[in-house]
Parts: sequence; structure tokens; C-alpha cells
Amino acid sequence: DWTMVHWTPETYVSDGNRCAMFGSCAWINKATGKRADLRIAHLWEFEGSEAVSLTEIFDSARALAAATP
Repeated sequence: DWTMVHWTPETYVSDGNRCAMFGSCAWINKATGKRADLRIAHLWEFEGSEAVSLTEIFDSARALAAATP
């Protein structure tokens, strides 16, 4: 339902088996043609060399506005 315009990591922070990424992205909603420019954050957790958990946080209000006709 969305077309990605960009996904841009900006800052990484790590502590032990956790890594946080802060950045921005933009998407265009295919149904409305509206663009959503969003701030994003990811928190990754690793066991050895494998990712075992990912939490993603983004500006859902902007995404909803772009998806609303």
C-alpha cells in the first residue's frame, strides 16, 4: 500500500547486545498519493551474530494522515 521514497539511518548507539538506530524515511501512500515524511527509531537485540528482536517506532500520526483521503 506504500511506496518507499527513502530510508535514511542517521545515528547508531550500541550497548552490549543492543543497537539503536535513529533516522528518517518517507513513503507515498498508493491510494491517496500523499507523502509521509517520518522520524524513525529501531532497537535491535542480538544473540551472537543473529538478530533476535526488532522494535520499530515511527510517527504514526503522519502515516495516518497520508493514508486518509
